[in-house]
Amino acid sequence: MSDNSNSDNEVGDVYTWGIGEMNQLGYSAEEIMELNRDKEDFPYQPLPKEIKTLKHKQISGIAAGKGYCMALTTKGQVYAWGGGACGQLGLDIPIKDLPRDADNFPCEPTPTLIKPLKDLHVFQYN
Repeated sequence: MSDNSNSDNEVGDVYTWGIGEMNQLGYSAEEIMELNRDKEDFPYQPLPKEIKTLKHKQISGIAAGKGYCMALTTKGQVYAWGGGACGQLGLDIPIKDLPRDADNFPCEPTPTLIKPLKDLHVFQYN
């Protein structure tokens, strides 16, 4: 179950909204600072907002977990962002070196290419 929502459109733009306490919205640090805050001081986005770093990446599919998201491009590349305390992002960055969220948990706030998969063509199967 995810506390945020995401959507892509026909041209592959990705939009997110909802709570962003684990940086799962995919926005830059500057954009996160401008967001509304809930009673626990977590950022949230009440309306769909485009993830600018995924613009022109031709996203063909998206998935969300508890506090993290992934996007698949038409070229088979996978981008991940959000909470990463247990390695769920699949990034080749040691967990201890990831940025920290407001609760001091490791995260990657902006969509980042999963490099261990870069030489593979990942596809979505429904």
